[in-house]
Amino acid sequence: MSPTELVTESLERIAAANPALNAVVTLHADEALAAASDHDRSGPLAGLPLLVKDMARCAGSPTTFGSSLFADAEPDTVDDIVVERLRSAGAIVVGRTNSPSFGHAPFTSNEVFGPTRNPWNTERSPGGSSGGSAAALAAGLAPLATTSDGGGSVRIPASCCGLVGYKPTMGAIGRNVLPRWLEFSTQGVTASTVADVDYLARIVLGPATGDWTSAPAGSVALAPTVPSRVLAC
Repeated sequence: MSPTELVTESLERIAAANPALNAVVTLHADEALAAASDHDRSGPLAGLPLLVKDMARCAGSPTTFGSSLFADAEPDTVDDIVVERLRSAGAIVVGRTNSPSFGHAPFTSNEVFGPTRNPWNTERSPGGSSGGSAAALAAGLAPLATTSDGGGSVRIPASCCGLVGYKPTMGAIGRNVLPRWLEFSTQGVTASTVADVDYLARIVLGPATGDWTSAPAGSVALAPTVPSRVLAC
């Protein structure tokens, strides 16, 4: 499939499912289709549609943090490093996903966009704060969506939506934007399988220039290993 076909498919799935789910709160359809038409089909994520949690900076798109304080924010001029690395790997941003205000809740709802529903049961929440991304991934609206975690914001939605969530060691993913909660919250990885999480983690992990909290390159081992011994109680 071409990048244009992939983006078109994602946009059609969002249009069909989002009224019930409210997982995607901002669409960048024209920009995504233009990027897809010019895509050189290179990179490990060549042409794959990407949704960005409304807590991460994304150039050309406003970040509201799910708060009425930033509902009319100007578009960002810089990508958060995870968005930057996913785009560099060939991904195409198609929109933004819902999050509770400033990510301060284990469910996903706010005064700006309202509640997000769990695709397995729309009477339930997909968890939070990355519930919009988790709901979109579980419903197949896009193959990629960013998530972040301070006190469970990757892991809770993954559990609620039948996904795999990975909160990396602090500093494993460097930061190029002043963090909102220094040494507390980190970008994470969420996907349908362990293999996909491993694949994406290898793309986004790594230090960032100027981030003194970054862990050295290669300090996180992703390859599975056999334990040297097993203790029985």
